[in-house]
Amino acid sequence: MFGDPSGMYPQRFGYAIEKEVAGYYQRQFGDKGVFFGKMVGGLKPDILDTRRKRWMEIKPLSLSGIAKAVVQWEIYTLVYASVSIWPDVSWTPTGEKLSKIRVQGRPTTIVNIGGILFYTDITENLEELAAVGSIYAASKLRDWVRRQNQISWVSPEASLNHGLIIANQLEKVALLTLVAIIPTAMYLSTRGVN
Repeated sequence: MFGDPSGMYPQRFGYAIEKEVAGYYQRQFGDKGVFFGKMVGGLKPDILDTRRKRWMEIKPLSLSGIAKAVVQWEIYTLVYASVSIWPDVSWTPTGEKLSKIRVQGRPTTIVNIGGILFYTDITENLEELAAVGSIYAASKLRDWVRRQNQISWVSPEASLNHGLIIANQLEKVALLTLVAIIPTAMYLSTRGVN
């Protein structure tokens, strides 16, 4: 478990989030072939579903949480792709883009960005942040696809995996967008700017 050094989210709150999210996941998919925070293949994602071939990580929506998420996303994607296990980029506890649950009596919002379930109890500006991140990610993906289309020859294997390659690039851009936008948004919120 990751302790947030900013103090915004103590380690015990992170454990409570993981337990609550695991409960939602188990109710939806069961627990056969699902590992919650267990070491598997040398890695320890917060959720690893070997039946659905998906992994997810749970992190606080803070500067340190985002930084750790970016590193783990890169490692997990690289290692698990070799066995066709991908980040689950759409699941949230309630099925909504901004999933609202209560943890230890605190209203908490969870958003899935590229397979990372970011949580926060600061709910102002989340919709705007998600929209800005999506617009930026879409523009970066469009640029990447344009560069790929300039390649004159594509092997059959590459064309079969083209959709997965595009999805992975979108997920990476979304995470990097957070790294760029969140610090500014957090700074502005401390100055009373909305």
